[in-house]
Amino acid sequence: MPTSKKKPSSAASKTASKRRKVTPQEAAFNSKLKDQSSLRFISAKVCEIVESKVTTTYNEVANELVIEALKLFDSGSHPEKKKKDHEKNIRRRVYDALNVLLATDIISKTKEKGDREKSIHWKGYPTTTSVDLIMLQKEKEAALAEIEKKKECLQELLVQNVCFRNLERRNKRLKLDENKNDEDEKIALPFLVVNTAENAVIQCNMNHDKTDVMFDFNMPFEINDDNEILKRLGL
Repeated sequence: MPTSKKKPSSAASKTASKRRKVTPQEAAFNSKLKDQSSLRFISAKVCEIVESKVTTTYNEVANELVIEALKLFDSGSHPEKKKKDHEKNIRRRVYDALNVLLATDIISKTKEKGDREKSIHWKGYPTTTSVDLIMLQKEKEAALAEIEKKKECLQELLVQNVCFRNLERRNKRLKLDENKNDEDEKIALPFLVVNTAENAVIQCNMNHDKTDVMFDFNMPFEINDDNEILKRLGL
């Protein structure tokens, strides 16, 4: 039986007619655009500019790089939109590169009163050894400070434990003493003791559910918790 050849649809033929091969010139141009807008390339360029100027601004760096990058469009005819998109991409990459350099302490930013934008200052490339040494030293200092805090907390807990044990023994002795009223001699925990001068004027306010109390003194006062009082009592 004779086979009938299918004709390509009108839509497919239109798509095929619109497609065209990218010329070597266009491929080279697109490759250069891609290289110019890479973060590694922009970061290196930003370092060169800031290092040479010592003090500069974001706009100065971005404008210089944009002028250099747009020279690529001088040869040949290129869509205006492509040119604007490339400029936006360069400026965005400059912003990202500056943040990376700031995070690595290669540059610093300051803003004086009256300045329209922050100034960027070159600090220099840190050596890996010095940076690692500084970081390790900071970690060591933080660890030692944490150890000291833990020691102080442990010491406080030990003192508190001794005070509670002494208080427990005191209460047991009172139970054996028939002449003393246990309820009157009991010390409830936790508690606070507020003391001031005898002639001080004190105003005390309490909320409805008695969870908050506000004191107003006209003279200096002192507040101590149960641990401090038990230590002062020698317990």
